[in-house]
Amino acid sequence: MTLGDCLPILTALEAQKTLIEITKIIEYQKGSSKNERPTAKNQLEQARKEYQKLNKAILENDTPTLLLNYGCLKNANNRLNQLAFFLNHIEWKDV
Repeated sequence: MTLGDCLPILTALEAQKTLIEITKIIEYQKGSSKNERPTAKNQLEQARKEYQKLNKAILENDTPTLLLNYGCLKNANNRLNQLAFFLNHIEWKDV
C-alpha cells in the first residue's frame, strides 16, 4: 500500500465539526458572550499547535506520524491548508 492508495479521512462529520469550531471562533472575534470566549481561545490555540506539528512532520518527511494521524500525505496537505486558511482568516479579522 502506498501513500496515494489511502482513503480520505476527513468525513462529513469531521468537516462539520471543523465548521462548528470555525463558527465558534468567529463568534468570539465578534464579541460573543464571555462564557464562550475561553473555549474559542483554546480552540484557536489548538489549531495553531496542530498547524505547527503538521508542518514540522511534512518538512521532516515523518511518514509514520502522517500516516497514523492523517492516513496519507494528501489528507495531511489538505488539513494543513485548512488550518492555514483558518488561521490567516482569524489574523485578518483581528486587524
